[in-house]
Amino acid sequence: MRVGGKQVTEGAAVAAVAAVSAGFTAIYWRDHPLMALFPWYYYGALMLAVLIHELGHLAVGRLFGAYPLIVCIGTRPGAGGLRFELGSVTVRLGLYPGGRVHWSVRPSPRGERLTVAAGPLANLISAGIFAAVWAQAALPLPVGFSLTALSAMLGLSNLLPFRTRDGSYSDGAQLFGTVPADAVPTLSDRTRIDFDSSPPPDPQPAASSDETLQRAAGTVRALCEIALTKPDLSTAELELTGTRIAWLAENAPRTPQVEAVLALYERRVGVASELAGGS
Repeated sequence: MRVGGKQVTEGAAVAAVAAVSAGFTAIYWRDHPLMALFPWYYYGALMLAVLIHELGHLAVGRLFGAYPLIVCIGTRPGAGGLRFELGSVTVRLGLYPGGRVHWSVRPSPRGERLTVAAGPLANLISAGIFAAVWAQAALPLPVGFSLTALSAMLGLSNLLPFRTRDGSYSDGAQLFGTVPADAVPTLSDRTRIDFDSSPPPDPQPAASSDETLQRAAGTVRALCEIALTKPDLSTAELELTGTRIAWLAENAPRTPQVEAVLALYERRVGVASELAGGS
């Protein structure tokens, strides 16, 4: 994020908010201890709303055949935070109020919109539940308000069609068809390339400059991402992608983007083997 034209990391932003919240609590603790903790109720409710939102996407996506690759709660794939493996899924946790699910196999076409809608819908349903509990006086005022308001706010805001700062599109943009036709849902690149007419390049390392090799690697990586995020990847396409992945592993530096594609391929091959074994 940027503040005053300067780039601010997620960790620095979280630290700044925590410092302000601690000051607020210290000032009001003696006279209003319940309200003094309001920033912490607010933050906890926001992170809970993010968790509910991503779990909504995950639950419905799995019902329609999707397989998650990376689940981010409180961070993004390229940012810091706690990272661990849950089976074949990478889970990343942080303190920044945001989240995302990256799919190795996307939902079936008939389940795509339902999967997208599930996140905001989960927030709105949870907001109704929190409001009902709050109305029964089972929650203190600041707690009930934070849980209800933030769940409703996150659900409604995600139904608005907009583009985020990192180039991705909101749930509302995907639901209401405002995403450009050339916006391919890959891990990083948003460039549509003709998959069938672009065979893997075979440059001679001795005769190729570093710039030529770098351009070729970028093309191959984009091709692999486009193929591996398709819900209906055929056996022939998977084999061709395997050839491209082998070339990429041998000729491209191990950047985070390349590592992400290699992990995506391993996940997709594992899913293909799993489906073949269960048929």
